[in-house]
Amino acid sequence: MALSVYLLATGAGCVNAGEVARDGAVRAADGLVGGDGTAERSEVPSMGDIAAAPDDVAIVGSDVGADSSLGCPPGMRSIPGGTFDMGQPGIAEPVHPVRLSPYCIDLTEVTLAAYHMCTAEGCTAPNVGNFCNEGMPGRDQHPMNCVDWNQAHAYCQWRGIDLPTEAQWEFAARGSDGRSFPWGNSAPGSQLCWGVPTRTSTCPVQSFPGGDSPFGVSDLAGNVWEWTRDWYGLYPSPGGAAIVDPSGPPAGVNHVLRGGSYNMMTPEPLRSAYRYNDYRAPSPHNHISGFRCARGPR
Repeated sequence: MALSVYLLATGAGCVNAGEVARDGAVRAADGLVGGDGTAERSEVPSMGDIAAAPDDVAIVGSDVGADSSLGCPPGMRSIPGGTFDMGQPGIAEPVHPVRLSPYCIDLTEVTLAAYHMCTAEGCTAPNVGNFCNEGMPGRDQHPMNCVDWNQAHAYCQWRGIDLPTEAQWEFAARGSDGRSFPWGNSAPGSQLCWGVPTRTSTCPVQSFPGGDSPFGVSDLAGNVWEWTRDWYGLYPSPGGAAIVDPSGPPAGVNHVLRGGSYNMMTPEPLRSAYRYNDYRAPSPHNHISGFRCARGPR
């Protein structure tokens, strides 16, 4: 499904007034032709090279992200936590202070190879066709797309962890210096898998190390939108003490997606503060949506 059609189907309710009416900028991301989706690969082992298993023990083959203080397993990055201003003027408002405890987050988006290791009942087969990676030759190192929120959640739960909260995802992407994108404030170019010049598929994870976040986390902009744990809700009013480890509303209709996808043609949805809530969530199996997992301190 073309992204513009996908977003148009959600209606104006997908953007709240506090975030400004930016849906037109996202819809402009459609119209991709050509491109082979390839790029220079990082030599760091990816999630597709490692096997996922329950209790965080199956991510083997890389010592990237291992941290004795947090106990982050290989294949995850340790994030020290801290206080930051969540949101961005004109992008996601109101901006408000948040304080996070240290946590771990996957170095990459979960790949096809990693997802296929899952034996949990909820790790059901992803959709195929319509730009889905499942069933396509040579895509084991690509992000697992065409899975809904429930499938993504089941996979992370199988590993004994969970999807990242919105706050965890944003801090891992932005750090505490208020940058607009994982790599800084410069406009997107060759740092990520997106629709410039043109692209018709996702990219292998870790293909664009120049787009890594301040903590060395890969692909937080572009490639696939990433499911977060939170239900969508309005941000709280600013002022007062920082909110500690927020996890969003206790219930809702839509879960939040972050980071943009490979067929973006405009920079705005790629900003780390940008929030997208799909009115059909958590049910859609879309080619532009994937996920990664996170874990709090133990």
